[in-house]
Amino acid sequence: MSTRRTRASTAETIDDLVRASSLIFTGTVVAVGRSNLRVLEPRENLVLVRVDSGLRVDPSLGDIRGRVLTTETPKVGELPPGTRAVFFTQSWIHAEE
Repeated sequence: MSTRRTRASTAETIDDLVRASSLIFTGTVVAVGRSNLRVLEPRENLVLVRVDSGLRVDPSLGDIRGRVLTTETPKVGELPPGTRAVFFTQSWIHAEE
């Protein structure tokens, strides 16, 4: 599965990010510039994130804890491996990993 970042401006609050996001999770970046989906070529602004916990997850996705999601980032290099964060995203591509 792949997620696309929620567009955020500096004026947005956490409430704004929550409202704009269909998938929210905590996770740890495990790789940069990679994709774990055959249908999505690796790019500099993609990171692989291991999900620690789902905070807002569509029930059709099931339990995503421990899964590695390809996630698009707003800026290249802003999330190096080992970075732990809360990801406010849009569920984007559902495909074989």
